[in-house]
Amino acid sequence: MIPVQNVFRPKTLGLLLSLLLGTAAAQVSITGPRELDLQPGETRTVEYVLSNPGDAAVPAVVFMNDYMQQPDGSLVHIPGKTLPGSFSRIASADRLEYTIPAKGTVVVPVVVSMPKTPIGGYWGVVGVDILNNPAGGGNNEVGFKIRYAMVTAVTVSGVTQHEVSIDNLTGQTRNGSTSIAVTLSNTGTAYERYALKLNIVDLQGKTVETQVSSVVLPGLTVDVNVPVPQKLASGTYAVFATLMYGGDQQVEMAGSLEVP
Repeated sequence: MIPVQNVFRPKTLGLLLSLLLGTAAAQVSITGPRELDLQPGETRTVEYVLSNPGDAAVPAVVFMNDYMQQPDGSLVHIPGKTLPGSFSRIASADRLEYTIPAKGTVVVPVVVSMPKTPIGGYWGVVGVDILNNPAGGGNNEVGFKIRYAMVTAVTVSGVTQHEVSIDNLTGQTRNGSTSIAVTLSNTGTAYERYALKLNIVDLQGKTVETQVSSVVLPGLTVDVNVPVPQKLASGTYAVFATLMYGGDQQVEMAGSLEVP
């Protein structure tokens, strides 16, 4: 019999254990209300659920953040309570640290208290940090943190205003690839999730359709760049944009596209 040697050094073993823990933690998810509709002065308890389908229990910390939006529509996370409409200004939890059991869930109750004189709307990130303890020992310790998050947006009945417009619609072709640039303005006071559908129609009536979904924060104007999913032949095209937001609201704009 040939003896089997243990070729793992402490640091390598620690890294392997951390990777195995990370694999389990990577399956964790958080779910909860994406949309809430409250009355001024109303207090309501909502629930977020941390789910762990893995085979090992994982320690977790619930957090709340804000985020801001760049002109190109990208989102940047910032500390909670930074913005006037921060969800963390109206939401609170008695407990933030949990251990999620293997193949189990944890329910996190959060109390949402709407001021009697609220601003237009509120939104914020609610997430969970999965903390993997360092594995190994001494200078060979390996540890890391994995973060999962979702957004809860709050509409205040009779206060929040939904108003999004399409301000511009242009197209460009570079290196054989065509994209449509759409400028959206949210002049309302609501965090708006939207679906933007584009139909590109040639002179023979053949249509290429594409759609993107994202968000635009209140008071902001963003430029959304939408790639056309297939190469277009040279010629003139009509472009029809349809923006759906706020549950049942819709705006449209038409433009033209010249492909050289």
